Amino acid sequence: MRGPDAVSLIPFDRSRGPLLAEWLARPHVARWYPDPSARLEWALDPPPGGANALIACDGRPIGYLTWQKVTHETLDSLRLFEIP
Repeated sequence: MRGPDAVSLIPFDRSRGPLLAEWLARPHVARWYPDPSARLEWALDPPPGGANALIACDGRPIGYLTWQKVTHETLDSLRLFEIP
């Protein structure tokens, strides 16, 4: 997307760790991440099938995105049977 307020994804790497640590310490974020060091560790070294990125607006980081592929067995163990 180009033009005003262009949104893009920036690959997350170790150089972005301090920015994520700063965001995780902010009160409105910290309440959702009681163990910020675990989230930061995951971000710096995602497990197999896991990935992350920064969300950017006009090239400026404004958010963090993470995703992970899971097996049907994992979904079943969480009682999430309706997810294909």
